[in-house]
Amino acid sequence: MIVDMPHKQSASADEPHPLDDGLFDLLDKHVEALQAGDQTARTLDVQDVAATPKPQLSRLLDCLNALERLAPVRGLSQPPVAQVESSMSRRQSLGQYQLLGEIGRGGMGVVYRARHSGLHADVALKVIRSSDLASAEEVRRFHQEARAAAGLSHPGIIRVHDVGECDGLHYLTMDLVEGSNLASVLRSGPMSPEQSALLMAGVARAVHYLHTRGIVHRDLKPANILLDQSGQPYVSDFGLAKVFASEDDATLSGTIIGTPDYMSPEQASGRTSVVTPLSDVFSLGAILYELLTGQAPFHGANPLDTLLQVLEGEPTLPRKLNRRVPSDLQQICLRCLEKSPERRYPSAEALAADLQRFADREPIALPPVSLKHRLRRLLRREPALISHLLAIGLAGVIVQGRAFVTTVDPQSHGLVMGILAVWALASWTMQSWMRRERFADAARYVWSAIDAVLLTTLLHISESWGWRTDVLTVGYPLMITVAALWFRVRLIWFMTAVCVLSYVALWFLHSKTSPEVPGHFLFIVTAIFVIIGANVSYQVYRFKLLDRVYQRRGDGNGVKV
Repeated sequence: MIVDMPHKQSASADEPHPLDDGLFDLLDKHVEALQAGDQTARTLDVQDVAATPKPQLSRLLDCLNALERLAPVRGLSQPPVAQVESSMSRRQSLGQYQLLGEIGRGGMGVVYRARHSGLHADVALKVIRSSDLASAEEVRRFHQEARAAAGLSHPGIIRVHDVGECDGLHYLTMDLVEGSNLASVLRSGPMSPEQSALLMAGVARAVHYLHTRGIVHRDLKPANILLDQSGQPYVSDFGLAKVFASEDDATLSGTIIGTPDYMSPEQASGRTSVVTPLSDVFSLGAILYELLTGQAPFHGANPLDTLLQVLEGEPTLPRKLNRRVPSDLQQICLRCLEKSPERRYPSAEALAADLQRFADREPIALPPVSLKHRLRRLLRREPALISHLLAIGLAGVIVQGRAFVTTVDPQSHGLVMGILAVWALASWTMQSWMRRERFADAARYVWSAIDAVLLTTLLHISESWGWRTDVLTVGYPLMITVAALWFRVRLIWFMTAVCVLSYVALWFLHSKTSPEVPGHFLFIVTAIFVIIGANVSYQVYRFKLLDRVYQRRGDGNGVKV
């Protein structure tokens, strides 16, 4: 298409173009209308041009509208999400369903109470939140939820009745549960052990039924478990369900799918090909843990921290958070949360059976856990404390062994062993503080400072006795690198600063007794500490930056990694 453009009029470089004022007024008005979501303003109206004081702008109308027809902009051709939701709030019906009010909303959908105009039956009607702005993946997942739930018939599973599209809005209808979800109930605190066992036994039976139909839910969490007025649980939201025979996930390798606080280690690592019914068993254990303690078993300051805990850590023992939790129920919960799928319950049905045995006050069927496995759990649960105790214990054994083979001063030997004992006690105290969420962050800083101060004290005492401890100063950069395991950039720099100050203090204390060491070595070693701290903190910063990027790319249910 050839568009006739107005000829350029002569004007000096500093003189404003005669069309400028009218042009900018017109375009400003047009852009403001588009930003307000006025679809009637998508093409410039001839009346707008006629209203301008310069009738020659009418030739511009043909130009802009022709460009609009040639290259429509998707972002401007569709209303924003807020406008779609606003239009839904103004709707009184959708197809043959009368909308009675909003029930709730999640990462992808909004659920309304609706009534079928012909049957006069109330149902829950779910609509994609972004509506006609929905991506092809969102629409596919929405219809996947309908397909996964269609044909299921179990007293603990929400049934889907209808799926369709009306005026560009994709919707499905399902059973209406009069009540709330488990997440809302948990806001008031943990449940009793007996009530938790009975409720999760019902949920586990419903999940086992899904597994017998070839479906893995993959997003079990309290918000997806509905409770009616009698407390009967119902499993809902199959938007992330995986059908065993489906090829849909072949392209999703390396994609983390689910909610980090409740997902299994195989989901957290992005290994979608190995996600099995045992992944849902892990999620059931995470929900049971929250029912017993009032908090999720794995929960970090951000999704990256949470995923690392799921992959590498062990949850705090439920009995440490709630003394009313019986040991048998704690054992059931921890068996579900095993890192290796082979160590979990073999099925959700087996889990339900043990929960029912507990509720009936019968012995559970779990075999006892070996001592080796208990130690492995302890190491993963409190790695900082165990590593400290092992290092301090090894140092104590070496010092005590030296006292056996050589003659040592009893006073100096006792002082060193006393400092090591204080160090072990301080580590245990800091770990106990870290179990309390409100003290955890402060405890990390205090613990880091204690490590540096006690190491410096030991080195100072040893030097004053004439022992050469130059090689032991490697403990400072080691502490800097260990601080990175908590993924806190500020903590790394704090540890770097404490180590530098400790080393400088140690240098000045011994500069007179060791004059043979060149003075500029102080600046070299200090620079090395700072460089180590900078490198380690930058690597952690990069990980956290990637975490924020992937959070923005995620859709609330899955994070691309």
